[in-house]
Amino acid sequence: MIKANNRRSATFTNKTVATLQILLKLQLATELSRILVQVLKRKNRQYKLQCQYKRLAGQYQGKELNYVNAKVGETIGANIRTKLEKNKGKELTIKLLGAVAQMNNRSIVTSAQIAS
Repeated sequence: MIKANNRRSATFTNKTVATLQILLKLQLATELSRILVQVLKRKNRQYKLQCQYKRLAGQYQGKELNYVNAKVGETIGANIRTKLEKNKGKELTIKLLGAVAQMNNRSIVTSAQIAS
């Protein structure tokens, strides 16, 4: 039996600029559905990603990422920090929820939903 959606996800190389899908429960209706990221490392079909604030905590699957044209990626990816922040030798990370909140200049989604 063959699964209906049995295609392989795209492979991203290091330093590639891509967009990461934001889950509906992490965003408000008027906000963007994707966040701009840079691929840091690929391991076992999972990716470590860097957004413009810090490195994103955890690893993400290729099916959650979309390619950005290389020339466009250079332009819009210029604000993504290439040097990782460290504190006492340990990389500083941010959860996707926090990155989305910073991107939209607000607190986390639950606080925004309660306020409205």
